[in-house]
Amino acid sequence: MSLSAPRTDIRVSRILFASTMAIIAVVYWPVHSAGLVWDDKFYLHDRAWLRQGGDWLQIVLHGFPDWGAYFRPLGVALFTAEIRLFNTAPMPMHLTSLGLHLLNTLLVGLVARKFLAATAHDARSSLLVCAAMLFYGLHPALIEPVAWISSQFDLLVTVFTLLGILANLSLATPLARSLTVATCFFLAASSKESAVAFPLLLLIVDWLNCRADPSTSISHGRGLSIQLRHQWPVYLSTLIAGSIYLAVRYAGLGSLVGLASHKAVDLGAQLPLMGITYLAYWKLLIWPFTGLGPFHPVPNGRILAFGWTSCVIVLPAICLATASVWFLYKRRPVGGLMAGFTAALLPVLHVVPIQFDDSYYHERYATTAIAMACAFLPIAWTDLTHRYQCKRSISRYCLIGVIIWLALGAINIRATLPLWANEVRLWRWALVQNPASMLAKDHLLSTYIEQGDLADARPLADALRSDGSGCARCMLNVAFLALAQRDAKQASVALAEARRAMQLAAPQHALVMGYTLASGNLDELRQRPAAAEKAYRAAITLDPLSPEAYMNLALLQARQGELDQARKTEQVAVSLSAPDMRELRRKEFDRAIPASGADKAPAHIPR
Repeated sequence: MSLSAPRTDIRVSRILFASTMAIIAVVYWPVHSAGLVWDDKFYLHDRAWLRQGGDWLQIVLHGFPDWGAYFRPLGVALFTAEIRLFNTAPMPMHLTSLGLHLLNTLLVGLVARKFLAATAHDARSSLLVCAAMLFYGLHPALIEPVAWISSQFDLLVTVFTLLGILANLSLATPLARSLTVATCFFLAASSKESAVAFPLLLLIVDWLNCRADPSTSISHGRGLSIQLRHQWPVYLSTLIAGSIYLAVRYAGLGSLVGLASHKAVDLGAQLPLMGITYLAYWKLLIWPFTGLGPFHPVPNGRILAFGWTSCVIVLPAICLATASVWFLYKRRPVGGLMAGFTAALLPVLHVVPIQFDDSYYHERYATTAIAMACAFLPIAWTDLTHRYQCKRSISRYCLIGVIIWLALGAINIRATLPLWANEVRLWRWALVQNPASMLAKDHLLSTYIEQGDLADARPLADALRSDGSGCARCMLNVAFLALAQRDAKQASVALAEARRAMQLAAPQHALVMGYTLASGNLDELRQRPAAAEKAYRAAITLDPLSPEAYMNLALLQARQGELDQARKTEQVAVSLSAPDMRELRRKEFDRAIPASGADKAPAHIPR
């Protein structure tokens, strides 16, 4: 009897785990039919950087052009493998993201079960672990990292963070534990820079001593000395792994912080920004059913200006952070939940005033933080119910609340996934949330031009002409639309506006490429083939793996009657193109052969 009972419990636990994973997979299954959106199109489809020869290795070691402070060799290596294995087809790449999400969900459950190791392995503890897995797997804030392929960085860093914590809790041999934890830290850091929170999360887990009975009382001084004596090999190996990563990063980027834009430190504005960001992530953790979207513009200056409004924002944020530290100091599991969530968010709370984009927070940035909160959830709940002797009626109401929350999460996922499925829906959704957003208007205009939807593109371009003169990319897209309509005058005006905007700041590589190609298109439209050829060859020099640059040159050569050279250039353009674009490029070239430069507008308008 005593032998069969544990086997039965193990069998029940496995069934519960498998059922939980199946539910999450079914809810997220529509993602397999989604396409490539936003940066997916540019980096994984339109450019041949990862498809051709050995250039991918240089990008792994040094990053993409325009990346600045981003050094993510493991993530780029994964993208390279996916692109070459799947020929840029979106479905298997989306399934890879879903697989990483399911792996993270499983790891959340395994870490949560380790935290509960001192409690009885009964059906109740298994249900609590599965509930934590469902909270993570069906958390609507994680739609973005699952549905957007470019967010695999966030999924990867979470995988190796959870693996490192699990290894730290599971491996008894100091050498094996130290080497495994250090390796996981290095791999997490190679996935995304937010892994800087890994050592702090490790300290939090060790400080709580979650392998011990949560009711055990240990003096803090004695507990700290025991922790250091037991874990110093782990901490030392983690420090060495971090040092190796920094050395590799410096070798790849030439610096540790790259080219990210630094803002002058203004505490009067920085503290409110930190506070509102911190509160936004807490809201995202607890009630993620509203306010989701591809970006979240920084609040207006009145909110961030130092005053009563900012104090109202900063005060609750300080209270939450203080409560996290207090409960952690008292070795309460709820302190682990709060402190683990907070520690994982530290890299994105604007503590260091580095600006990467116009959003002050993103859902994908909370991937690891939500995983930590969910892993601590079962032991925190067990501790609270034990400490306060919750009545059965309260537990019943909590169960109803959990069921409602999970049902809302599943509904939200199914309703939001289609919005991430293609770019038109994505940017229309973004404009509904932020009607004045230049970023959303620009991306939507680019998508309309790419799809040949000039009727919808015209009013959007008119709006950008009136208030988007400071946006270089916006003006480039306005120029491309004018070129598609053979309006040389309007294209010239838009290109001049784009050039002025580019001169105000160091332009990105993609902007310089777009401007160069558009200038060549304009020269063609004005029947200046020599100037157009010079522009296209300059674009090829900027990016020798650009299919658009070669295609523009091939079409120009064909219109000029240089058919032999044109065919050679067209073959290069086709070989550099994504597999689903090659036949389209061949047909485009064939259509250009009988046309003359005098009566044919530039046929290829690049993205």
